[in-house]
Amino acid sequence: MRKQAFVLALVFSLAPVALAQTKVDAKQKYQQMCAICHGGNGKSQTPMGKNVGAADLTAAKTQSMSDADLTTVIEKGKGKMPAYGNVLGKDGTAAMLKYVRAMKTAK
Repeated sequence: MRKQAFVLALVFSLAPVALAQTKVDAKQKYQQMCAICHGGNGKSQTPMGKNVGAADLTAAKTQSMSDADLTTVIEKGKGKMPAYGNVLGKDGTAAMLKYVRAMKTAK
């Protein structure tokens, strides 16, 4: 019984670390794959972003898209943006969606 309690305590104590790691991974993946066009702040004011017409991820137009629509863009790409579904996988795509959603407050 004590061993089970210890294991449960350990699992629950590590859960926040796993969630934090997901956020770190999304940020890292964003920097690697997206920032060249969308910029570190998501506003797409980079030379490449301006050249290809990358969407401003902080804009109401982007942020008002449904989760399903944004997920489709991340997974399958749009316009000149490549598809990242195979690179990120389901969990990575979900983490990236959350990361992009958090950009709505960027100024």
